[in-house]
Amino acid sequence: MLRRLRLNLNKLVWPDNWKPRKPIVNIIAFILMPNHFHLLVKEIEEGGVAKFMQRVGTGMTMYYNAKYQESGTLFQGSYKARCVDSDLYLKYLSVYIQVKNTLELYPGGLKKAIKEISKTTLDKVNKKEEVTIVELFKTTGFKTFMTRSQAKRILYGLDKFKKIILDFKDIDAIGQGFADEIFRVWQKNHQDIDIEPINVNEDIELMIKRSKEHEQ
Repeated sequence: MLRRLRLNLNKLVWPDNWKPRKPIVNIIAFILMPNHFHLLVKEIEEGGVAKFMQRVGTGMTMYYNAKYQESGTLFQGSYKARCVDSDLYLKYLSVYIQVKNTLELYPGGLKKAIKEISKTTLDKVNKKEEVTIVELFKTTGFKTFMTRSQAKRILYGLDKFKKIILDFKDIDAIGQGFADEIFRVWQKNHQDIDIEPINVNEDIELMIKRSKEHEQ
C-alpha cells in the first residue's frame, strides 16, 4: 500500500484499491495565502459546498496540529461564502484569485510584481525579432501592386523585425507609388530595418531602383 502511494505521489493518481471518488464540488480556482485561502467552487450535489468546506477545514486543522504538535481549532469562525450569480462576477473572481492573489505572494508584493511584469512585457514588445519573409502573392493573391495604401497594408506590423524579406515571386508589376512607399518613405522612417526584395523581374527591379535613387 505505502509503496503504491509513493509511486503515485508525483502523478496524483487515485490508487486502484481506494473507493471510487464521488465529487461533491468542482474546484474552478484556488489560492493558498499566508493566513487564509480562497476557493472558487461549483456545487455538484445539494449541500456539497458546505460538506466540502467542512472536510477542508477539518483536514487542514488535523494536518497542522499533527505537524506542529498543537491542538484545538485552526480557523477563527466559519468560512464566508458568496453565490456567483452572473458571468461578469465569475470572471472577476477568477482573475482576483488566480492573478491578483498570486501576485500578492510575489516577493515585494503586488506593486513590485506589476512593475516587474510591466517592464518585462515592455522589453519583449520593444525587442525586435530577427527576420520575416513576406510572400506577396501567397499572402494577398494579387499579381500587381500599384498604390501606397497597398504598401502600407503590407508593411503593417513589420516594424518589430530587424529584417524584412519581400518575396515578389509570381508578381507581374508594381507601381511607382507602391515602390516609393516601401523603399523610400517607410525605409526612411525605419532605418534600423533592412528590406530585401527577392525574386523580382526586370520591371520591378527598375521601380525599386528608382525609389532608392530618389531618396539619394
